[in-house]
This record gives sequence, structure tokens and C-alpha cells, in this order.
Amino acid sequence: MWLQFWGFSVEQAGNGLDAVKKARTFQPHLVLMDLWMPVVDGLAATETMKADPHMKDVPVLALSADTFSPASERALRAGADRFLPKPVSPDALLEAIRESLSALIRRENPPIPPGTLPSEY
Repeated sequence: MWLQFWGFSVEQAGNGLDAVKKARTFQPHLVLMDLWMPVVDGLAATETMKADPHMKDVPVLALSADTFSPASERALRAGADRFLPKPVSPDALLEAIRESLSALIRRENPPIPPGTLPSEY
């Protein structure tokens, strides 16, 4: 799996309900959500995560092989931050992760004003 090769910690879920439960426990920095899963689909799982105050800011990258329907629009309406059509190339996935995590870091860590770092830095 590319994510583990790149050094990411990974938790996998077999369905949308399990994805929500694991996200609440694991507290990920980013979620890759397949839109078509059993029990609870990825759209409903994404909506549930984004409605949770503890997970609302976690970037969700929606993935689907369904590129002929308005799947990307539905994913974005459900709260996904980005839609990636399958098959996803490693370069496209890594770029989407980089952009999503960069935005998260900027939101959570405002810039440090000049002259405020200790002198050893």
C-alpha cells in the first residue's frame, strides 16, 4: 500500500459505519473515503464525520470509480474536501494528501510572528 510505503499510519475500514467508528477512535489527520461501501456508504459516512465537532475539520478525500455520474458533486455536497477518480495514480494521491494536510496545518498553526523564536533556532 502506497500510504504505508510513504510512512503514513493507516487504519482500514470495510464499511462506512466502521469508518466512522474508527475515525472517532483513531482521530486521523486525513480520511480517504471510498464512496461505495456496504452497510453505510461513503457519502453518509462523510456527512456523519463532518457533522461531528471533533472531526469536522479532518480533510476527507472521496474516491470513486463512478466518474460518469455526478459522484464528485454528491461527494462535495456530503462534505468531502476533494474528489479523486479511481484508479488514482500515486502522484495524484500524494499531491491531494499534501495539499489537504498543508491546508490543515495552516488552519491549526498560524504563522509565527518574526522575532518570536528562541535564539537557538
